Amino acid sequence: MIYQFISGCRPCDSGKFCAHENATSVSGECEAGYFCRRNAESATPSSNQDSGPCPEGLYCPVGTGEPQKCPKGTYSNVKFLKRESECQNCTEGNYCGQLGARNVSGPCDPGFFCLKGSEIPNPPNVTYSGGPCPVGHYCPQGTSYPLGCEAGTYNDRTGQSNCTQCCAGFYCPSNSTSCVLECPKGFYCPPGTKTSHENPCPKGFFNNETMQQSIRLPHNTLNV
Repeated sequence: MIYQFISGCRPCDSGKFCAHENATSVSGECEAGYFCRRNAESATPSSNQDSGPCPEGLYCPVGTGEPQKCPKGTYSNVKFLKRESECQNCTEGNYCGQLGARNVSGPCDPGFFCLKGSEIPNPPNVTYSGGPCPVGHYCPQGTSYPLGCEAGTYNDRTGQSNCTQCCAGFYCPSNSTSCVLECPKGFYCPPGTKTSHENPCPKGFFNNETMQQSIRLPHNTLNV
């Protein structure tokens, strides 16, 4: 709406509305979920540059003149928010790094996990909103909860996006943090062995030592 300058009549105050002609005071405060910068004629004004429904990414308590931005770690893709608590926590596996965000900023970095409400893609310390991937686990891009290393692999460092193949002569159950479980007597353990009894010595062979990696064939064995 275009207003002609009227000498002696002042614009309705920010956060207020003036609904009547011949008014000597404001009619009241703008309703929650709306904003009234100036010249508002209703407590629930329709959209224009000076007033209207609270936009996406923002919230508007009662009497709002200028909409408030949703904080970092949150976003909002809907209008009419009335309070900060209505801003949505950033979704798991993602981060929200901007004020007044209408959507998530992007996925969590490889080697990190992001729970609800993460503000950055690579949280340096473990908090309620995420952190570096712990030992015995791996975190590809966009991880919400750390994934345990699969059997036959291990991870002895934090902040990793994948696990390492289990060492020869050892076996690694799931969530292993190192190669410490020695292959038992009577068995052999090539790289990536998952369990202690995965590879028994076959008939015609024996093994009375631990940490063996393969079947020992006689040097004069002929290929036929």
